[in-house]
Amino acid sequence: MYSEYSEPEYVSQATAFFLTRLREYADSTGGMVRVATSLADAISALRTALSRVDHSRRVLITTRAKAEGSPAARDKVVLEGQIEHIEREREHCRSRLEFWAETRSRAAAYPNSRPDDERFVIEANHDPKEPAGRRQSLSDYVSFYDYWVTEWSMRVDDARGRHRMAADQVIRESAPTPEVHDAVRWIQRLGNIDDATGAQIAYATSLLQLDRLVDTTARYTEFWLAIHLYEAEWLRAAAGESLIRKDDRWRTTAEVMGRYWEQIPALTPCFVMTAYQLPKYFKLSRKGGGHTFDHGRADLLIVDEAGQVDTSVGAAAFAVTKRALVVGDVRQLAPVWSIDPVSDSEIAAVHRLSERWTALEERGLTSSDHSSVMAAASTAGIWSYGGDELPGLFLSEHFRCHPGIIDYCNALLYKGLLVPSRPLDGYKLDGKTPSPFLFCEVSGSQDKRSGSSRVNEREAAAVAEWVVANYDYFDDIYNADGTSPGAVIGVVTPFAAQARLISRKIREIGDASLSKKITVGTAHRLQGAERPVVLFSSVYGDNSPQASFVDATLELMNVAVSRAKDLFIVFGGAVRRKDDGPVFSLVRKLATVDACEFAHPTATAPSAAPNHPTPPVAAAETVATTTPSGSAFDVFGRDQPGYMIGRDLVAHWDTAHGIPKHQNLSVVALNRALENAGLIERTADGTTPTAAGSVLGIAAYEGTGTNGRYVNVIYSPRAQEALTAMMKDGGIG
Repeated sequence: MYSEYSEPEYVSQATAFFLTRLREYADSTGGMVRVATSLADAISALRTALSRVDHSRRVLITTRAKAEGSPAARDKVVLEGQIEHIEREREHCRSRLEFWAETRSRAAAYPNSRPDDERFVIEANHDPKEPAGRRQSLSDYVSFYDYWVTEWSMRVDDARGRHRMAADQVIRESAPTPEVHDAVRWIQRLGNIDDATGAQIAYATSLLQLDRLVDTTARYTEFWLAIHLYEAEWLRAAAGESLIRKDDRWRTTAEVMGRYWEQIPALTPCFVMTAYQLPKYFKLSRKGGGHTFDHGRADLLIVDEAGQVDTSVGAAAFAVTKRALVVGDVRQLAPVWSIDPVSDSEIAAVHRLSERWTALEERGLTSSDHSSVMAAASTAGIWSYGGDELPGLFLSEHFRCHPGIIDYCNALLYKGLLVPSRPLDGYKLDGKTPSPFLFCEVSGSQDKRSGSSRVNEREAAAVAEWVVANYDYFDDIYNADGTSPGAVIGVVTPFAAQARLISRKIREIGDASLSKKITVGTAHRLQGAERPVVLFSSVYGDNSPQASFVDATLELMNVAVSRAKDLFIVFGGAVRRKDDGPVFSLVRKLATVDACEFAHPTATAPSAAPNHPTPPVAAAETVATTTPSGSAFDVFGRDQPGYMIGRDLVAHWDTAHGIPKHQNLSVVALNRALENAGLIERTADGTTPTAAGSVLGIAAYEGTGTNGRYVNVIYSPRAQEALTAMMKDGGIG
């Protein structure tokens, strides 16, 4: 990129084009941006414009915040609370007044009443929480509440009068000042904002409303002005003497990399990479050999999906940045730790950290469960949220899912803290589904083990049949222009073997082209993705009273449900409707039982058996996988630091441990032993780890051979340690 965009011919043409477009922009502002005839003029003009918009934005925010913090504004908020309290008390007294007046009337109308009957009537109807306390007669109760209804009415009238005065004062204080009008005018001209939007900005009634308006006007304008400023700075640098010479562009010395990092952000200010890739980009070579790192070089480090990042892997990234923004959710997928907590604590003891171990665990700073970069960042800050004062800041507004879907996640893990904020205008399934959260019962549902995984033949067939029968219906709704055929329906299941089985059945019942349009996988495959319609295959059948794995990993269900924007359908047997575990008891409470036949609705539920002949489920090792990235295991490069392929591991054992000849140890023997132990399995793509193998630390790598692409297993340091012990015990060979 650095070389491509610095060629003289490109720089000349790009400069001419840039100045022409900047002149057009300047003309559109009515002279509020000066016309530039050179890159130096352009940089000056853009900086001035950017500074002006930023200053105007700050004026608006500061003025609005000051108005909301004024004595009148505070009085208005306090009075609103008082009015709400007074009205609540008045309504309660009015309700009790009506009750006791009616009770008195009924008692008086009784034909055989006696003078002392009121004592018994009071005893039968008195509420211990009665504001009136114990009274001598029914009339006393009526008089008490009649007085307080009148009293509360006078108090609420007084509070409302004071509230109107405070509100009027707030309106006067919030009236746009000349400085505010000037700020709005600058934003309008420099951002090409219409008068109606400008008026909304000037007369915003709250800081929240103003901030949302500024987001799509002033901040948007600042973003584009900054981009064009960077473009001009790059073109000027590329036309001058400061570019790194071509012969030096491969060097990573402090002098060369210092110039590189000063210039390259003008082309691309944001670099996206994994935690594993980051160190090599900030590595500096030293004269005479060796290297160091460019500490504090980056202005801002943003860690996304930080709840999935192992602290021991991601911590080093913070050394190369001045500031950090860490975003993630510890209630979704956790990191794949390379060590268990017991071993982790033992290593800490070796380094004399035993006394600090509890504190390290609480702050998310260990290398094992439950630590993550998100947990570490949350506890490092000064913020907390919720009634439990959990560490960090919480983004409560949720916009992706229909409220009827996200309500499930809210109850499952978020303790009601999420605020469903998605507008329902334009909901494409309005009138087409009885609920956005459905349960489709599969009759005869039975699950069974498949290696270390689990499958359910009838449920897989039911899901595949539903997809074949209903895909065109939903594709017509969401993909009318035909541009996004693979972004309509997703299928999530807790087990990789079930995902492979469902994919195979979609190919058999439908066709190969349809299977390519449907994303099928575990929650790991759909993390970060979304689909209008998501199906969930429970797998656990009527022969399993409890869905143990699902109940033990609530974060996986959270991810599965929150992938669905408009419709989430749970496929499961009748027993799942009786399951009292946390996952399916909540499904029973929130989901609507339905036949789920959209394309051809009938009065019967979809058949669990396929309409087309299908072969029985094969053993786990013969169920084809479509892609290793869709499975619940890690895929690395063959040269991943610290990892070994089988051949290298066996060679290491032979060198380091002196394997006895009678043990007959080889890669073939190693693979056979691991298959028998349920740690790896053969698939159509090659050899991959099972779920149990993935937990042990076995991963996969992709390669290309004479027969095309293949997948094979690769062993992490943790897996190497476990397998070495297995070898020494004679379990291999």
